[in-house]
Amino acid sequence: MDESNQRSTRNTGSNEGHDHERTALPALSRRNFLRTSAIAGASALALGGSTATAAAAVVDEDCDGDFGTVTAGHDDDFWVINNDWGAPTADYNDVSQCVFVNDDGSFGWEWERGGAGEINYPQLLLGTKPWDDDTGVDSFPVQRGDVDELTVDIDVDTMAGGGEWNFALEWWLTEEEGPDVAETITHEMMLVLEWGDQHDYWRDIADGGMVEEGAFTDAFGNTIDYWQYNPNWGDESWSFHIFGTADNEVPERLDLTAMIDYLNTVHDPNSPISDDLWLTGVELGNENWVNSYGETTFHQFDVTINGRTYTSGSGEGGTDPDPDPDPDPDPDPSEIDVTGDGNAAQDLTGDGLYEDVTGDGNLGFNDVVTFFEEHNGDVVQSNVEHFDFSGSASVGFNDVVALFERL
Repeated sequence: MDESNQRSTRNTGSNEGHDHERTALPALSRRNFLRTSAIAGASALALGGSTATAAAAVVDEDCDGDFGTVTAGHDDDFWVINNDWGAPTADYNDVSQCVFVNDDGSFGWEWERGGAGEINYPQLLLGTKPWDDDTGVDSFPVQRGDVDELTVDIDVDTMAGGGEWNFALEWWLTEEEGPDVAETITHEMMLVLEWGDQHDYWRDIADGGMVEEGAFTDAFGNTIDYWQYNPNWGDESWSFHIFGTADNEVPERLDLTAMIDYLNTVHDPNSPISDDLWLTGVELGNENWVNSYGETTFHQFDVTINGRTYTSGSGEGGTDPDPDPDPDPDPDPSEIDVTGDGNAAQDLTGDGLYEDVTGDGNLGFNDVVTFFEEHNGDVVQSNVEHFDFSGSASVGFNDVVALFERL
């Protein structure tokens, strides 16, 4: 693999300061135009007496990059890090990246990239990294042999497009207790939970394709593929292992011990993994490359280790933990009321797609605004065939863009 493309999530900057204005890009992208317009539209509708729900308000943010940090979680146990190691916002005027925390406890980041620079990784951290990051929790770092339980619960909304991107968990094993022990790294382990089309090649980049398809299934039924193994990675030549979900979907729950247990059964110069090695912590973020844009909002990210759970988020998000077990497979079109105001969405062109989202008999900007706000809701997600404007067999932000382009 081209050494110039090696990636790392290390922190080489400062964590100071996070009360700044967001840096404006030279021109608004389609995504930012939609997002800004949607917020403005929701505000205007609310002033007019609509039942539109107000968006959560940002109470803390960092848009200056350089590893600026805001805290999240019920006890501020988590750091949300503006990790711009590959394309620093201070050096690239076509890169914008912000991390934020909202007043309802939700948090996340947004980014927009031009055509230059390497990988950035806005991220969440609980515990330590091999460099100088430490969120101060008691449970990390922890020796590998002392980990009997390590699970995560995730409720997150990600909208991304443009260039290459992924959404990936990562953690490290080191010979010495950290932080600031980068010279003793033995293993870097990444689990890619979700990715865009341009990232798909990573599964087959090694000779002969991925290492093992369907490598293991964790305690919650998640099937994981083993994408890559590089025995000599990074500055100190540690072993780097990349895994990915088999279905390219973010699981609601994951058992992270299953990955370490699996690696004890495969070839690795450092295998079996010593019980004396230190597990640094848990990281989760969006690796993003040139020309990509996106926004990720966490409604829940909980980490349970050996019976202790660290909690974060608002507790209410886009994933229904107990969906209707027997939904109507063919609802009457007159009942597909996206906004809940009594006006059903309509198909204005006879193609089976309901571009009149608000049900007022016309296609206009209000339909795009409403669809932006409601596309992850139960009504739309239960009627994908009527709102799949991009033809992807699912409904996401690309469908908002596709509806916008119909105006």
